[in-house]
Amino acid sequence: MEEKDVQAVSRRSFLKGGAAIAAGLTAAAGVAGLGCTSTTAASKDGAQASSTEWDREADVLIVGSGYSGMAAAVEAAEAGLRVLVIEKEKQPGGNSIMCGGGCQLGGGTRFQLEKAPDVEDSPDIFFDDLYKMGGYRGVPEILRTFVDHCQDTADFLEGLGLNFANVTAQELGKERMYSAAPGNYPGATGISFWYVINERASELGVETLLETFASDLVMDDAGNVIGLVVEKDGKTVNYKANNAVVLASGGWKGNLALRQAYDPRYDEDYITSGEPYVKTMGEMLPVVERAGGMLTGMSFIGAYALYWGTSHYPYWEPADIESVPDVNNGITIKSWEDIVVVDGNGKRFVDERTVKADSTSFHDHVLNLPDRPRAVWAVFDSAAAAANGIDVSVLETVKTEEKPHLDQDYVAVGSTIEEIAEKMGVPASGLAATVESYNAFVASGVDEDFAKEGMTAPVAEAPFYAVRAGLFAHNTFGGIRVNERCQVVKAASEQENAFVDETTLAVIPHLYASGECVGSWFGKWRGGGKIGFHITFGRIAGQNAAAEPKLA
Repeated sequence: MEEKDVQAVSRRSFLKGGAAIAAGLTAAAGVAGLGCTSTTAASKDGAQASSTEWDREADVLIVGSGYSGMAAAVEAAEAGLRVLVIEKEKQPGGNSIMCGGGCQLGGGTRFQLEKAPDVEDSPDIFFDDLYKMGGYRGVPEILRTFVDHCQDTADFLEGLGLNFANVTAQELGKERMYSAAPGNYPGATGISFWYVINERASELGVETLLETFASDLVMDDAGNVIGLVVEKDGKTVNYKANNAVVLASGGWKGNLALRQAYDPRYDEDYITSGEPYVKTMGEMLPVVERAGGMLTGMSFIGAYALYWGTSHYPYWEPADIESVPDVNNGITIKSWEDIVVVDGNGKRFVDERTVKADSTSFHDHVLNLPDRPRAVWAVFDSAAAAANGIDVSVLETVKTEEKPHLDQDYVAVGSTIEEIAEKMGVPASGLAATVESYNAFVASGVDEDFAKEGMTAPVAEAPFYAVRAGLFAHNTFGGIRVNERCQVVKAASEQENAFVDETTLAVIPHLYASGECVGSWFGKWRGGGKIGFHITFGRIAGQNAAAEPKLA
């Protein structure tokens, strides 16, 4: 392959454009409707690598250029190894660029003590909180590894030039959530964390191939992973890894067939966040299974992003490294006491306070709605709009290209309930009856349907407004099973003493995984921001991959 195909991606060489799945992705084969084929497909018996002709080689091959992939690349390159990153999209960064920017680092770091000196935290407290938050389904050894590396990760980011904003609280009440303060990078969202890592990778000579799709592993007769099968420019080629392969290929939230295989409720009503700019399809999961690896936690999809009045998460025009994606779009509703939430029939189905207080509970209600397609609307009047500080002018004149990037068919405005019902596409009689019943509950002070408390005003002051919920498949918590060194664990059938001791689990030699393609650490819910996790374990994967002995 000619050298011109290789790019060291930095801010000035960033390629504009939307997402593209490279040639070679086959959606009709493999696990749950997704798989990849190649002439040198890996299997747990080992491919015949002796006959493989190599088109390129590097010491460490990395699949995916997001937080984990680039963090692994930096660590391997710092160790003096040649690193090649494989990225299927037209632009680097993957889903990381689309991230809102919450970096969770706790346990009593120096940054916590400086920015929130009154907060009591320790590694043990942080571990207990994470374990509880994940429903006690995370792997303890992996959670402990993360907790013990938080200060190191914070130092790493600061050393790359990232300025931390004030630390804020997350679900369990500790100030552990960092965002990026302004600095020599675009904006202050998730792109900034990725940006400083990518800049360092470029300085170290890390090469990134764009529009290049890794379709399979190559293994030798002893079961070592020694390379990748790659689809590039319409050709199938083989890349050799002298030391190791690191999979940092992202999650699978965009793979509708795979989502529904594990939970049929997650259908097309759930928009995939990040699209159309990046496709998170989980292509490497069936590849790992074919190689004898294990998947875990696949039922924990975690589709809990929720916007109102928009289907955009994010809005990124132009899709350029100097243009920060708008990730916080839609209408913000601060108080739900005087707002009615209805389904596609115009009927209430939940205590509206759960939208504010318990997003997991609210999504459970939405997922269990019987009618398809699901249409969920928040209905309110002028008084409630004013109480919530909602700028009704953006509802009355929707301009998708301007923040908050609303959608015309996600907003309804009218002088009567019947008028907004028609624009919403719900039965006018059904919505009118719901509002009338709700107003009667307000007058009596008792919600006879859902026991909602705190109702202070009826929905009665025209004009009336409705905004549709943008329901997003935002995270996947299941994926490839790894150990605390980020080595890919073999399937249970390959373990002599399956899971008796985490430290003795059999692994696929010279194969590592990190980032959202991994399913071992969170359990059923990650709570606050994921950036800290993915950078920490990307670095661990890169360090351990670089330490692998070279293969012949």
